[in-house]
Amino acid sequence: MLTLLLRLLIIAVCLMPLSAIADDKGLLSEVTYYVTVAGAGTGDAGKTGGSWANAMPWSDAGVSCFEKILNETSGTSELAKGTDGTQTTAGGTIFYVYTGTYTLTGGINGTADGIAVSPYWIVGVDNNVDLSANAHRATGDNRPLFVAAANNFSFDKYWQHHSIRVNITGVLGFYKGVESVVSGCSVTNGSATADRYAMRSTNAYGKVINCKVNCTNGYGIGLGTAGQGWFNYVYNSEGGCNAYGDISSISYNIFDTCAKGLEISTRISDRINNNTFYKNTLALNATTATSIILINNIFNDNTTAVNVTGNQAANWFVDYNNWEGNTTDIATTSPIFAKGLNATAVDPLFVDPDNANPNLRDFSLQAASACVDAGMSITEGVQ
Repeated sequence: MLTLLLRLLIIAVCLMPLSAIADDKGLLSEVTYYVTVAGAGTGDAGKTGGSWANAMPWSDAGVSCFEKILNETSGTSELAKGTDGTQTTAGGTIFYVYTGTYTLTGGINGTADGIAVSPYWIVGVDNNVDLSANAHRATGDNRPLFVAAANNFSFDKYWQHHSIRVNITGVLGFYKGVESVVSGCSVTNGSATADRYAMRSTNAYGKVINCKVNCTNGYGIGLGTAGQGWFNYVYNSEGGCNAYGDISSISYNIFDTCAKGLEISTRISDRINNNTFYKNTLALNATTATSIILINNIFNDNTTAVNVTGNQAANWFVDYNNWEGNTTDIATTSPIFAKGLNATAVDPLFVDPDNANPNLRDFSLQAASACVDAGMSITEGVQ
């Protein structure tokens, strides 16, 4: 169940110091760039990005700038592949991006690939001093904001994005490639047009961790094969998460007031555990999904909690979930689909789930909640 311990873990992720990244990446990084909206410095060293005093600007026709570097289709960037397809760098570059609003003047179509041991990093910071002087990841509205509108904001293999905000209206949203990581970010797609994504990866092993996501007319998160969605808050969306790849891991998320919270149709071997589904029209839609593990989740005040087709239900393992306040707990044609021997049906006693401001909603469990420590734990062979 989503316990107070989970909330502490989320806070710990948010407050992870930037120095830990620098230490881990120090020997792998080929280049480190420092980026502000307007850049800084004059002369030959000015605005090259080598330090905060000579920070690289976001967009500037006269100098090398962050937007040009990211947009690989121009063929002129430091990360670009040459005409023979050979990439000029092998990953490892870190971009520290300072608080501010970065408005795209065109599409970002980053085709440069990092490598598994040395990905590219974009890290939002709110302290524009040398990293050795206590710089750290930005949080909340101090995170740099990328305003993409209908432009592409896409990246290829082995890119990591940490502590940024993205506002976008395009079809694919914030698009990521193989082995991508997005953490501590806020992503919104407010398009009035249907079938959008806030963020999406159609490739394998994408990770979305500790993000706040909203998509007015589509899915907040799209995950490919072996995708991992952990500790995310997806709210007020047409769809929370579409896990369209096999063996996905959907854990410790909150799906709040969505038409569909989680969609896993036609998938196999997904693990869905320790999530909260609250006031969704359909919390979990799994019409043709097989071999699913569904444990330690809270289904509270949904219209329909789970929809599953009967001939697939035999391969599920379902237990230790809390089903309370739903109009229909399970919609299925299967006579064998059951909630499990350890299912509960109690008010989870969230602290403040209905605050009018989504930023202030609190799904922590009150101390008196019967859901605290009520989930599955290791019992076999343990004293």
